[in-house]
Amino acid sequence: MIKKLGICVDLNETSINQIKRKLAEMSFNGIEEIHLIHAFQKQVYVDNFFFTQFPFQDQLEEVKSSVIGVLTSLEETLENKPTDLKIIKECLIADLPKNDIAQYVKDNKLDQLIIATRGKHGVEGFFSSSFAEYMVRHVEAELLIVRC
Repeated sequence: MIKKLGICVDLNETSINQIKRKLAEMSFNGIEEIHLIHAFQKQVYVDNFFFTQFPFQDQLEEVKSSVIGVLTSLEETLENKPTDLKIIKECLIADLPKNDIAQYVKDNKLDQLIIATRGKHGVEGFFSSSFAEYMVRHVEAELLIVRC
C-alpha cells in the first residue's frame, strides 16, 4: 500500500501536463503524504579568473520561492484529494538532480515516485543516460513513469 507518494516535477510545461493528467485519474485512498519535488540544477561557469555559480547565494530563496509557486499551482489541480492529505513541496538546489532526488526518496521513505519522461533520442540519448533510467537503477521505491 502506498502511504507516501513522491511526484518528481520537471518545470517543463509538457511534463507538468503529463503529471496533471495522471493525477486526475488517480485515487488517493490510503495515501497520507504527497511530496511534490523539483531539483534545480546549479550551473557553474568559468570566468577569466574564477568560477561562478548560478544561482548566486543571494538568489537561492527567490529560486526556491518561484519553484514552490509552480508546485503550489500543481497542488491546486488535485481535485479528489482527501482533506487530511499532507502535501509537501520541496525545491532541492542540486549539483546532480538525479542523485539528490534519489537521496530524497530514500531519506523520506517514499513508497512510490511518479516521474514524467520525454525520452531521449539520437545524439542526446547516446551520450547521457536518461533521468528515468537513473531512477530505475537507483531508487528503492516503486516507480511510475508517465510518457507522453
